[in-house]
Amino acid sequence: MRSILAALLLGATVTGATAGHVFAPTSGSSCSGSSKPQFNVWRCPGPGGFFAEYADEGNMVAVAIASKASSRRAAAATVSFRGSGKVFGHKLQWLVEDGKPQAAILRIWRTETTKEGAESEVQELIVFKVQSASACQYAVVKASQPSANELAVARALEASSATCPEK
Repeated sequence: MRSILAALLLGATVTGATAGHVFAPTSGSSCSGSSKPQFNVWRCPGPGGFFAEYADEGNMVAVAIASKASSRRAAAATVSFRGSGKVFGHKLQWLVEDGKPQAAILRIWRTETTKEGAESEVQELIVFKVQSASACQYAVVKASQPSANELAVARALEASSATCPEK
């Protein structure tokens, strides 16, 4: 576990399964895309028959986590926000139990706007609860706070035994 957290803190690329954690890329050759001008959509495989789908239209971005068995042509967005800068981290961290994803963590960059209209870039770690066919946002950890990676992993462990609220 310490090696995983050290890799996250140092920004290292980690792949494969270790202690119930699987790191999957958020872009690249293992992902498939269905992009159109001004709108990019790509899907990257995850463990246990799940995938993460990313969408970016230049201002608004979205992430959907779902199982391949339940997916339609386009997955319903699990979370959407105004992207900023890099937008998505290089890896999505999946917490896996008995081969099934239970939670996931994604580093994001988004635009935050104050009541006065001032905008700033915010870096966060979004924690998702993964259920049998889809996922929901469980927690958000500000990446600037001390021990943010460890806190996100702790929240993901909590999420693994939680349930998503009914829609």
